[in-house]
Order: sequence, then C-alpha cells, then structure tokens
Amino acid sequence: MENKNLRLGISIYQDKHDFKEIKDYICLAHKYGFGRIFTSLLQTTPETKIDDVAKLQKVCEYGKSLGFDMIVDVSPRVFEQLDIVLPDVSFFNKIGATTIRMDAHENGFIEKQITENPYGIKLEVNMSSFRGLGAILNEIKIDKSKLYASHNFYPQRFTGLPLDYFMKNTNFYKEIGVKTFAFVSSPNAKIGPWPIMEGMPTLEMHRELPVVSQAKHLFLLGIDGVLISNAFATEEELRNLSLIEKNKISLDVIPEENITKIENKIVFEYDKHFRRGDINDYSIRSTMTRVMYKQETIIPSNLQHIQLPGEIYVGNDDFKNYKAEMHLILKEMPGSEKKNKIGEVADYDKFLIKYIEGWDSFKLIKKDKK
Repeated sequence: MENKNLRLGISIYQDKHDFKEIKDYICLAHKYGFGRIFTSLLQTTPETKIDDVAKLQKVCEYGKSLGFDMIVDVSPRVFEQLDIVLPDVSFFNKIGATTIRMDAHENGFIEKQITENPYGIKLEVNMSSFRGLGAILNEIKIDKSKLYASHNFYPQRFTGLPLDYFMKNTNFYKEIGVKTFAFVSSPNAKIGPWPIMEGMPTLEMHRELPVVSQAKHLFLLGIDGVLISNAFATEEELRNLSLIEKNKISLDVIPEENITKIENKIVFEYDKHFRRGDINDYSIRSTMTRVMYKQETIIPSNLQHIQLPGEIYVGNDDFKNYKAEMHLILKEMPGSEKKNKIGEVADYDKFLIKYIEGWDSFKLIKKDKK
C-alpha cells in the first residue's frame, strides 16, 4: 500500500508507549490522511538496543502496511552500536524503514551511495546544521528524487531556529530541487525522545502557538511537509491539520456575539475570498461579496470609533454600492458608521495576515472565544 501524502506526519517514540497506544495513534493519523511517521534510534543505548530495535520494527512494519513513509533518525553513534557499516542499509530494510534520516552528515559520497541502495530506501539529511552538505550533494549529482531534507526540532526553550536562518537553509535546498520538511509541536502532546520537553518546534517563534498556526506558517514559507514532533497530538489537532488547504491562507476569527445570518454567510461561509490586486495599506478588501449579496439587508450594528489591525468588517446598507464588501484591517484608522464589526482574527494567527498578498485566496474560520 502506497501513500503519496508527504505534507503531514506524526512522530512515534517506541520506547515511551505500549504498542496498542502507538497503533491507535497511527490509525488516527491514517484516518486524516497523514503520510509520514518519524521515529528515532538516537536515544538507544548498548543496554536497550535489542529491545529498541524490536519495538521499532513492529512500528515500522505496521506503519508501512498502511502506506506511511517510515523515517528512522540515526547518527554515527547509532551505526557503531548496531554494527551498521555504511553505505550498506540492509538493516533498515529489514526493520521496515523507508527513509533514513541522518542527524549528522558523512562526507557526501557516503550519502550518494546510500541513495543508490537496492531497496528503494530514501535518504533524509539534516538541513538545520550544515547547509554546505547540500552544495556537496548537488555538485556530485546525487539523485534528488531519492533525497529529502528536514530541519531539527528543539525541546529546550529558546534554542529553536530564528526565521532568517531557517529561510536561508530551506531556500537553498529548495533551489537545488530537494523536498523540505520541518517540525511543529502540539501543546497537548507531552512525549518526546528526551527527558526535557518544553515544546518541540523547529522555529523558536512557534513554541507557544497552536500546532495548526505553526503548520500554516511553514507551508506559507514554502516547506513541502510538516511533522508533529511530539506525541500524542489530539484528534482535533490531526483533523484541523488535515483541513489546511494548499494555496489558500486560513485565519481563525473570534466573532462578535450578535452577528446576523447574512454577516455569517459573507465572512465565514463564502469560500472565494481573495485580496484585490490593487492593494492598499489599510485593509484587505474582499469585494466579490458585494456582488453576491447586494440584494441582502445589512442593518448598521457593532459600529466602532476606531478600526484596529486584525478586525473584520462588512459594509452595511449605508455603504451603498460597497454594501457587503468585507474588510480585514491592516492599519489603524477611524471607525465608520457604514461598516459593521464582525469579529477579530485570533491573536495567534495575526502574524499570518502579512502573507496575504494581492490576488491571494484566503479563508476565515469561525472560532469560539476561549
């Protein structure tokens, strides 16, 4: 069974849970279309290696039977403990791995030989630590269809990557034609590979954000796939991650308590919002709604003395030919008796607004106030 969806993945730490819990979580991820499972042997020791490998093999074989790309994170220390001599990767084929993630790099030529293995196992390199490896692999003409690149995750607070460094490394691998991946962290999941777990994102700026906001941001930055680094994420989180649409930015919005049915239709049910190409500094205008709903009555309500960044407004009857036009405010400006306040983008999603450019499609999702 083959699963082509590399956009979403989970992580399993086989030494931290019993197999039934792991199996149930894998089934849940499969239900929502996830296609990758990250596992790790970095935490193995000489005393636990036999048990760790046996447990990992059960996980890999089960995940592989459902079509998952089974990733095993390894390093030179692991190779030494398990008597693996690269580029021979028969060990990984035996346990059911489909991708080997090299946490530490070799010399480039070893990586190239690994991708030439007879089992079809892919190689994933660490693109957080050493951008130069990508240059070497590109120079020696490695088969890019058998190569992935992924960032690290960071369990210790204040150690995650800064955005500019993340983009330099990501863009380099994208430019040479390699699929790129990064990690997001669920605030509801408490298990990682190490005793310290203060969230496990790739980007430090993501540490306190909901997992879906992290993922939306990574996709906007051009990442090909995201994996939840810690276990176990909730079913709601898995479902919401699966609903992220490619090429459409979505923002969570906290609505005003008394919005009308027509206002709800305009803002939350209309699914073709896009920013006009002739942009302005003060608001994102979705103008097709004034065509769709021009015959509706929109009574003035929720009028404000000031319009603040992140707030959502709809033109009321007094706005004449602009009635039913929707505005997402970018810059503070005076209020208007012609516009009704509908709600406000959730604080955790406000940083995503800047990524909506001219002609970009976007979606507003109604969320309950917590």
